[in-house]
Amino acid sequence: MSRTASGLRERKRAAAMHRIQVAAVDLFDTHGFDHVTVEQVAAAAHVSPSSIYRYFGTKEALVIRDEHDDTLMSSLARHLRDHDIYEATALALDDISEAHFVRDAELTARRTRYYFEVPSVRAAWLMTIDQTRQALAEALTARRTAPQRTPTECHVIAASLVWALYTAVEQWYLAGAHEPLGPALRKALGAIHPQEDSHG
Repeated sequence: MSRTASGLRERKRAAAMHRIQVAAVDLFDTHGFDHVTVEQVAAAAHVSPSSIYRYFGTKEALVIRDEHDDTLMSSLARHLRDHDIYEATALALDDISEAHFVRDAELTARRTRYYFEVPSVRAAWLMTIDQTRQALAEALTARRTAPQRTPTECHVIAASLVWALYTAVEQWYLAGAHEPLGPALRKALGAIHPQEDSHG
């Protein structure tokens, strides 16, 4: 498949995920998360239930996952070639900031409420956070640039990073989710960046 065709496919996939997610959150806001079925979301988004499961996997992921996730992880892998883990994460967040935290600011805030108010969504989100921690640790372990770290050190660094971001989202939500989320995530990374070690 050519790069052009692949890019078009990814854009169509991202647009479909966004349309489905907007329809889902609208229904959740109106009727409550527990009172909406995947079939109802599919009908509202004019797609089949199988399309929802293909894009999102679960009902909870309709809130948790979005079209920016794959971009974030691929950007992180790219930035890790030349930057420490903290700056690579910050740069990867910058890559999705305009689309995720500016253009979709309202939708992001509406979604975040379910992370903290619906137990099943919260449980799924915490599992996603742990999966992200594992992926970050593996990426750090696989690096061949200095400094070389043990697997345990890589897991500790990855855990500190993902939980710093979790805390930033939590505090942003508790404060009313009025300010832009992107800068709050950047500040969280700055709070844990070991300034004495410029190579993460």
